[in-house]
Amino acid sequence: MNPWLQSGVSALEEAALITLIDIPASFAIGVYFGVPTIDVVGFLLLLEAVAMMLVGGALEFGGTASARRLFSLLERAFFHRGNFEWSAQDFKKTQVKGAVYTFTGIFFFVEALALALLTA
Repeated sequence: MNPWLQSGVSALEEAALITLIDIPASFAIGVYFGVPTIDVVGFLLLLEAVAMMLVGGALEFGGTASARRLFSLLERAFFHRGNFEWSAQDFKKTQVKGAVYTFTGIFFFVEALALALLTA
């Protein structure tokens, strides 16, 4: 299977599982604070979208050749160790790993947007 398609499917599964966990948690938070559960679900989805997109972006940035070279130089300068070994295959793997988190964040954002449009 195409690695990008596989990461999209994996992200969709992850988003669905986390959303199923969010619903009972949102109900408990809503009851505790006295706010509607649907508002809490939307807020949690937006928070998770931001977190996932930040993690995905950090993973993808950390996999670039320039970032790896910089980290290798810093490690060599401060800890007197480190080697710069980078290949196009490593870069592709890191991009796919970061894409899973980015896609999950996008799915959370779309869920929150749909929830807002349906309840408005």
